[in-house]
Amino acid sequence: MNKAKQIVRVEQKGPKKMVDPEERKKKLTIIGISVAAILFICMCVVIFWEAFHKDPVVTVDGEKYYASDVEVMYNVYMAEAAAESVAKQWVSMYGLSGSDVYWNMGSVKNKAKEDALTNIINYELMYREAEKNGVSLTEEEKTETTDKYTKVFENMNSKRVNRTGFEKDSFVEYALKATLAEKYMDQLKEGYGITKDNLETPVNKEDYDERKVETIYVPISTSDSEDNAIPLSDEEKAEYKAKMEEYLKEAQDGKEFKDILPEGEEKFVYREELSFVTDTTQLPEELVAASKDLKDGEIYNGVIEATNYYFIVKMIDNDPDTAYQQAVETQVETERQAKLDDYINTLKDEYKVSQGKGWDEVNMGETAVLIGEDISELSASTSEEAEATASPSAEATVSPSPEATTESK
Repeated sequence: MNKAKQIVRVEQKGPKKMVDPEERKKKLTIIGISVAAILFICMCVVIFWEAFHKDPVVTVDGEKYYASDVEVMYNVYMAEAAAESVAKQWVSMYGLSGSDVYWNMGSVKNKAKEDALTNIINYELMYREAEKNGVSLTEEEKTETTDKYTKVFENMNSKRVNRTGFEKDSFVEYALKATLAEKYMDQLKEGYGITKDNLETPVNKEDYDERKVETIYVPISTSDSEDNAIPLSDEEKAEYKAKMEEYLKEAQDGKEFKDILPEGEEKFVYREELSFVTDTTQLPEELVAASKDLKDGEIYNGVIEATNYYFIVKMIDNDPDTAYQQAVETQVETERQAKLDDYINTLKDEYKVSQGKGWDEVNMGETAVLIGEDISELSASTSEEAEATASPSAEATVSPSPEATTESK
């Protein structure tokens, strides 16, 4: 038995089969080439996937909308145009160096993007619900909308058309769709029956201690490249104050403010109507303190020196209710919109609305309307509509100008 085992062991320890080194090298080369080929194929698949794969921005009831689709690009365009419109106003009113100063404030870009996405979804849902409930545009509404947005497209510069991929027919067709959605939303909000008399959060008249004045003023500072105020020299300020005292004397002698400044005057400014709420205004506190107790038609007896301005002022109305009425209208709209939002949220569940990764790739101010670009193709009415749906808010970083108060008319 032991001999048998021994024989077996001897056989197991027999000589190994020799492998030809050249043959081994060939096999390793083939394996290497195969692995490289597989890696190359995988890399190509990834490249082609990244090049041609698109993630949707939103999905509504199984229908996917991509960043390049007119349903998305139209609303991005309007939101960017609205923000750029406000930026241009700030440049003019505050003397900013460019639109980018406004765009880079606070949450401007985030707010514009949020508003664009809201409209993409809301217009889609409200359009479908309008059709479902038999709501349609009148022939007059169709004609008006078609004419308006045809002009917008035809006046759009070629770079923007190429950048957005807009085509006239689909652009106008979507404008009609958005207009119907807006019409249906307005009908729903009106149907809620909310008025100033049944607000859940009433507006108190006492909170709106408003004044309306007319004024002549002159800046006594300039701005550096970063929009910081730089005071004028004492000599220049003295010269301006002396001139303001002359104007004050003319007003006290009975000359109307509007007739005081000579034609072509560029430094001194006449403001026909300036409204403010005494407790919340951003106007210079020196102007507010000096004017708030004046009677109707009364002129303040002196030149008012504020941080960056000299003023003379006359009271037009010491008890207007413009701000209060605006606050009431705003609150009515806020409560109507809140009920509409609740309804839309239920529709989002019903239509299985979901946001996709495609939205992450959309950068406001870099998509349809670049920061600082001309937006003259939009008519005044279209710009106002855009601002109403996408009104970016930002805190002012410069001293408030009499030309740039949200309370003034």
